Amino acid sequence: MLMRSLLVFGSLTVLLLACGSSSDSEFGDGEGGGASSSSGGILGGGSSGSGGPNGGLVGTACATSQASGQAEPVSLVFMVDRSGSMKFNPQPNEKWDRVLVGLKAFFGDARSAGLSASTQVFPQGGNQQCTVANYATPLVPMTALPDAAGALGRSLDQNQPDPSFSTPTVPALQGAVQHAQSVAATGKKVAVVLVTDGEPMGCSSNVSGSATAAGSGLPQIRTYVIGVGSQLSNLNTIAAGGGTTKAVLIADGNPAQITTDLVTALGEIRKQALGCDYALPAPPSGEQLDTGRVNVQWTPNGGAAQTLDYSADCASGKGWRYDNPSAPTRILICEQSCTDVLGNADGKIDIVFGCKTQGGDPK
Repeated sequence: MLMRSLLVFGSLTVLLLACGSSSDSEFGDGEGGGASSSSGGILGGGSSGSGGPNGGLVGTACATSQASGQAEPVSLVFMVDRSGSMKFNPQPNEKWDRVLVGLKAFFGDARSAGLSASTQVFPQGGNQQCTVANYATPLVPMTALPDAAGALGRSLDQNQPDPSFSTPTVPALQGAVQHAQSVAATGKKVAVVLVTDGEPMGCSSNVSGSATAAGSGLPQIRTYVIGVGSQLSNLNTIAAGGGTTKAVLIADGNPAQITTDLVTALGEIRKQALGCDYALPAPPSGEQLDTGRVNVQWTPNGGAAQTLDYSADCASGKGWRYDNPSAPTRILICEQSCTDVLGNADGKIDIVFGCKTQGGDPK
């Protein structure tokens, strides 16, 4: 179950290889020289070689050392609809209560480790419901998950739906993105999660304006949309505007199913957020990293290792790239390859150092 732990806890196998002679090492010599070879190693000995996407490992020289890396932590900005329909449709409080149980389950789930979350609700009361700044200030600031203290859930308990409220989605999303941008400015990866039960209404909100607001933080900040209810036809447009293709739509015809479906939807968002974005590990002490000698290998459950090609623009959707080739800090798996990886939950990802990068020169 290694990939499951990769996705949930952000663990990552990192292999440091010596391919060929010492002059081919990916690390420059520091004080005391390079690491000594071990017999057999993690990958086993043999001659140096190159494997394609279906050709196994890039190199077969034995591993000299091993380091651990972490999937990039993710901060989620939750904007939760508390309009009148959340309270009274289909039955008084039924939808809101079921949604609240699902959100609390997500906030408290040990599998959410590696994530942080903040909460805000919309609309705000009275003449404040159209003021973007009110939505840019969270009820609870970024809190590491799982939230053992329960502060995130309590903030929603204290802000129940009101039958007089409409659904001012545009200022709510504008505020959520503003808050997300302030979090991103501290160097963190961040996304917005909109939970709503209807189409935009109030404060000049409409679908096209909401889609624009959802995408106002792109490409750095994406907006996920979860719709709960029967009037959800336009939420896909908002999700597409936010860079997440389509909304997750949850029917409310069977209220008992709402919580289950919401937990499933949030689990998928968690998996997407954590699954394909890895911090680039630092080289051993006294050594320097050669970014042109890094490869990413995926081993599906029960299958052979596959080396993913480097793709600077991910144009084909396959392979991997650096976040910044000139000064990389993260390894990003391209969309189609990411889908393959996430669809094989028991596989594993290895980042292999030492052999020339397959698919192109990142430098």
